[in-house]
Amino acid sequence: IAEFAVADLGGYREGDALVIPLSGAIQDQVQLEICQHQAGVALRLNAEDSAGHEMSRTFRLPPGSQLAEAGWRGQSLVLSLKRE
Repeated sequence: IAEFAVADLGGYREGDALVIPLSGAIQDQVQLEICQHQAGVALRLNAEDSAGHEMSRTFRLPPGSQLAEAGWRGQSLVLSLKRE
C-alpha cells in the first residue's frame, strides 16, 4: 500500500498527496511509471543520485485513487491523488 511504501522512503501523506523526500536525487533522473491493472493503479519510482546510486520502488495507490499530478517541492516529490 502506498502509505507504507512512502513511509519506508521517509515520506508521508499530506491531505490528498503523498510527499516523498528525495534529497540527493538528480531531479532530471527521477522517473515515475504508471501501471493500471485490475487491482488498481501502481506506480514505479526510479531515481538516481549524484553518486550514481539507483533506487527503484513500486507501490499501489489507495483503492479508488488515481495520480492527478506529480511535481517537485524543493527536494521532495509530491504525488497529488484524486478519487475516481
